[in-house]
Amino acid sequence: MVTIALGAVVTTVWAEPSGLETLHSEHRLPSKLAAKIAAAAIESCSQQGAHVSATVVDQHGLPIVQLQGDGAAPHTWNLSFQKAYTAAALGPLQGVNTTSAVAKKLRASLQGVGEMALPTSSVAYITPIAGGMVIETDHDILGGIGVSGAKSGSQDELCAATGLQSIQNEIPLKGV
Repeated sequence: MVTIALGAVVTTVWAEPSGLETLHSEHRLPSKLAAKIAAAAIESCSQQGAHVSATVVDQHGLPIVQLQGDGAAPHTWNLSFQKAYTAAALGPLQGVNTTSAVAKKLRASLQGVGEMALPTSSVAYITPIAGGMVIETDHDILGGIGVSGAKSGSQDELCAATGLQSIQNEIPLKGV
């Protein structure tokens, strides 16, 4: 907006972009594929004797699907979401595709988001521990998956990777 003052007369000129150049488009992971990812991750851990929960979020960190496996402890529900959120939110910013790599980078550099130092108190939903993975193609960040409940975060992360592999034939994912 440009405001031009001419004596006692004030004129406002609106410069608006026209048409499609103002639209932003993005790809979204279909809920059917998100459910397939979560179910495959839970099944993978179950076959290893681990009772887990799995959450898949979109690129904005909003849950698409959240599943609690049979026998999974109550805390795994929230923790799987937090890992998925951390993967989607910080993985791309840190240039990595797992929450274990996010944790390693944050410990090594003592930086948080971008160049901000880590806060002294927690940031909602950010949980930089192993068990989450970024869901991405060569061109788009689609979201994140988080798994919680196995004996280690590394095992959670392996189950998350298996979940992502379950849709490789439908969407070619990067880093899987």
